Amino acid sequence: MLLAAVGFFLLSRLAVPPSRSMMMLDLVLVGAGLGTTFPVYMISVQNAFPHRILGVVTSSIQFFRSMGGAIGAAVFGSFLGLRLDAYLAHLPAEVKSSAAQLTGALSDPLTLLNAGGLSNMKPPSGAVASPLPGTGQSSFEILRQAFGSAMQEVYLLATLLLLVSLAIAYYLKEIPLRKSNQTGEAADTSTPMDAGIAG
Repeated sequence: MLLAAVGFFLLSRLAVPPSRSMMMLDLVLVGAGLGTTFPVYMISVQNAFPHRILGVVTSSIQFFRSMGGAIGAAVFGSFLGLRLDAYLAHLPAEVKSSAAQLTGALSDPLTLLNAGGLSNMKPPSGAVASPLPGTGQSSFEILRQAFGSAMQEVYLLATLLLLVSLAIAYYLKEIPLRKSNQTGEAADTSTPMDAGIAG
């Protein structure tokens, strides 16, 4: 989790437009950090419950992991939208109106981060638009900077959440790893008749 937090923090420090090699390196850190936590927490939770409900526990982990992904995407998406609106709210009126037309013409939000994104813009008619001079060009640059700054804050929020999760995980009770599916609960289920036969 610490490795993933470092990766998210480095993502928040990327320039606009970002360096492809640095972005790939940061994403590898995030993926390696988060990827190694999945089996660890799966085994930890499975180890904390009796073997007879192992299927319920495993399916519950997958369910809450899916729910967390859906809720997390909504929270981070809403946060991105709020920060982007906050950046664009301080623009002059003429630039703001041009920026509104520009955002409607963008077919892909990632176009804002591409060096040649302006030439790939498509208006509603479907015709390819040429690079916009004057206010359009400046609006495009302002939108790209605003989107990049908002994404940096999203990555900082992710870093903070990971550090909080790391602190919570540090205080989890350590349970010795179970080496058999025969728990003490299962061992005590023998009947007196079974004991007599064994005797």
